[in-house]
Amino acid sequence: MISVSLKRIFEQSAPKALFLRAGIVGLNFVVMVCIAAYLGFSEFGRLAFLWGGALMASTVLSLGGPLILLKRLTDGGGLRTWDLFGYCVLYPLLVAVSVLGPLTWAFPSVAWEAVLFGGVAINLVFCLASVMRALGSVQMSMALRDAGPQIALGSAVFVVGHQGAALTLFASACLMCGLGVIGVIW
Repeated sequence: MISVSLKRIFEQSAPKALFLRAGIVGLNFVVMVCIAAYLGFSEFGRLAFLWGGALMASTVLSLGGPLILLKRLTDGGGLRTWDLFGYCVLYPLLVAVSVLGPLTWAFPSVAWEAVLFGGVAINLVFCLASVMRALGSVQMSMALRDAGPQIALGSAVFVVGHQGAALTLFASACLMCGLGVIGVIW
């Protein structure tokens, strides 16, 4: 009985999700290899450092927003528009502004504005993916969450060129915010 249930689950959704996940991982790898080839290892290292900081910042700045949204939107209780805006944009932005000064004072050589803006933008994409998941779009939400930020970074590299890692991260954050706006409209 259990093997029949597992087989049915595997046949229904698992292959699609596994192939999508493998495709996203492959795409992310190709994007990073292309960025490294285009920028050269020195500039790529600077960008990778800032990008890693933005990914970590998104987790801290989110205050758990993407998971809270997913839970609140699927438990039947609903969510007010103000709360949605708060978790997606306002709370992460307030935390980013409050830590910008101390981080800049403690580590002045890091482009914290770019890192924190990137973190806020990544959180926005993750929150949008959580909303999409709550509305039933499993594959699209996974693609947006896992590939959206990486594609924005790759696109920003080729738009900005060799003008610096911080500017590239700012551009990718702008692209992610644009992606967020398009996602909300869609």
